[in-house]
Amino acid sequence: MAKTHTSTGTDDPESTGSETRARAAKAAVAPDLSLVTEAVPTVTGPELKKRELIDRVVALSGVKKKDAKLVVEATLQVMGEVIAEGRDLNVKPLGKLKVNRIKQSNGGTVMNARIRQNEVPAEASDLVDTDGKDALAEGDE
Repeated sequence: MAKTHTSTGTDDPESTGSETRARAAKAAVAPDLSLVTEAVPTVTGPELKKRELIDRVVALSGVKKKDAKLVVEATLQVMGEVIAEGRDLNVKPLGKLKVNRIKQSNGGTVMNARIRQNEVPAEASDLVDTDGKDALAEGDE
């Protein structure tokens, strides 16, 4: 009487390698494929202009408007120069700004950048040092 080959499992001594691979392929679960889409940014309000930024700095810090204007303009100038050099910024609470691409065009320089924020304070008042000490000490302090 001739032996009939039956595939009952991996312990079958007569099964061939190709049959074992075929069974394993059938038993393999297909990966769960899902489409990943890029998040579309939503505009939550009008853009922030320099005048409004200065007004908000004055309201938050209590300094005179002319002093705040000088500091804000100097800060923006330095940040603009650093970004134009292609350097990354890491400034809390703004976050880490990484310049991905810089392209020269007829209208000026086009930069693609990404900002990553780890934590965003719940309120702007969380940014102000309320213990009466300056975050940066001057001279011999």
